[in-house]
Amino acid sequence: MTLGVLAEDEAVALLRGITAEYRPAVSEAELTELAGLCARLPLALRIAAERAARRPRMAMHELIEDLRDESGLWDALSTDDEDEADAVRSVFAWSYRALPEDAAALFRLLGVHPAPEFSVSSAAALAAMTFSQARQRLEVLADAHLVEQIAHDRYQVHDLLRSYATEQARQEETAEARAEALRRALDWYLFTADRVRALLSPHEPQMPLGQVPDIDLPVLANADDALRWYEAERSNLVAATSAAAEAGLHRIAWQLPATLRGVYMNFNPFGDWLSTGHVGLASARAAGEKAGEVELLDSLAMAYTQSQRPDEAEEYHVATLSLRRELGDSLGEAIALNGLGLLHLRRWKLADARLTFSDALALLTQPENAYWRALVLGNLAEVCLELTEYGAASDLLGAALEILRRERDYAGEGNAHYLTSRLEREQGRTDRAAENIDRALGLARDHGNEAAEAHWLLEYCRVQRASGKLGDALVPCQRAATIQQRLGDRGREAQALDEAGKTYQELGQPEEAVNFHRRAVSLNRQTGHRWRLAVSLFHLTNALISAGADSRTCEQHAREAFGSLAEFGDPRSIALRNRLQRLM
Repeated sequence: MTLGVLAEDEAVALLRGITAEYRPAVSEAELTELAGLCARLPLALRIAAERAARRPRMAMHELIEDLRDESGLWDALSTDDEDEADAVRSVFAWSYRALPEDAAALFRLLGVHPAPEFSVSSAAALAAMTFSQARQRLEVLADAHLVEQIAHDRYQVHDLLRSYATEQARQEETAEARAEALRRALDWYLFTADRVRALLSPHEPQMPLGQVPDIDLPVLANADDALRWYEAERSNLVAATSAAAEAGLHRIAWQLPATLRGVYMNFNPFGDWLSTGHVGLASARAAGEKAGEVELLDSLAMAYTQSQRPDEAEEYHVATLSLRRELGDSLGEAIALNGLGLLHLRRWKLADARLTFSDALALLTQPENAYWRALVLGNLAEVCLELTEYGAASDLLGAALEILRRERDYAGEGNAHYLTSRLEREQGRTDRAAENIDRALGLARDHGNEAAEAHWLLEYCRVQRASGKLGDALVPCQRAATIQQRLGDRGREAQALDEAGKTYQELGQPEEAVNFHRRAVSLNRQTGHRWRLAVSLFHLTNALISAGADSRTCEQHAREAFGSLAEFGDPRSIALRNRLQRLM
């Protein structure tokens, strides 16, 4: 919220409210003069009032004279158009110069920090001090109203104060000192992010970061600690990546998003993932580091695949595969083939997906590659499931689950249970399906993975419908749609809307079903997913018929769905075409 200049009586009331307990005898004239020196700006008024309240033994006229002298320094350098800015700067300088030197040094270095919000630990790294020293000095700054404590061990600086801190850093610190402070802060983010990756995605390859710097990193005892740190620092990680690139610290600028890939791929924060990935890729290329370039190409390929942008995904997957082969990285090549196979699967190119996953498996024969072999086995099982090859899918899922349990990979294990639930449900074994989807959702919730939970909730919805529990099927669909909308995964949001529509249809509310299916159709048009579009149009046609819609409208949707299926020859597509033909 932007607060404008207060009216004079409001400004005086604010000053009186803060100072009355400490200065009951202060005159209206003195408060009016103090308000004028602050240009009646809320932030300046608040800081001045806090200082007046904290120094009750210093006469009010002396405080006002002190601030007037500070204002005079700026007045001599300003024009009438700058009165408000100069009033704020005067109050800042007035407070800043009253600080002990150690607190003042920390304050001006906060102008170098990549983001306005920060933890005590990152401030300690920035200023090359201990955690307890940083905490004590931040308390001094908070007492002076120059920083604000927003949570346990977290603070933030108002944007105007941050600009003032940056000015002071430029005036009082050498360029070398500012650069070293920034590097320490960026190293703090980089090496802590690596600890987070190790806890949340231990099987993701570690970037060669070099020696751990001589700074205190936060203690992360387990995955819950790691997830809390990531959630608190999400926006700062984006800012840190950009700050590294702008400062020419290209190695950190590509290593940070490459390290975060293992976190991003589990939680799907697409905006963060793509923005940091592109910054990192540009930095890797600027530094001439092929190893960094291929990691960022791979990361961007995954991000585009999972965010339903297949054209961009294919471009980056192909570039990744080519560079992996050029570098002679067989494991990296297998991982790239797995990513390309997932893209084919999302595009419903099932034959291409089967072939690509099989090529990846051929490269994953070494015992140390068991984790990646299990993931590819699970993906190949999904292809067989979509092709209704239930026996092959069951065998592959059994082999994948055995490895994933041994490797203690909750995400892969959860996905295998999700696919097993689909397999059991489609063969009429709803009790077994319910057991498996409950296991999958339990793993997602235990590890705070909303992206996985949202995707697997759709199977829970289908299992409830198959069990005749229509009342229990609706809420999970709507929760899944809400999560996917927030994450920006439009393709999976469309699937959630479709499942909600099917549930309303079975509840005997076709008008509601029509609304959900229309939204699903719209999203599938945006993503360009022709197979999913055909499915949504089929569901919409059925709902319109039940709602008594005009037969010409119903036939129009059915014919469009039929045409969208022309390029697909798998069993599900053939069955759907036959059903559409009967409708037409």
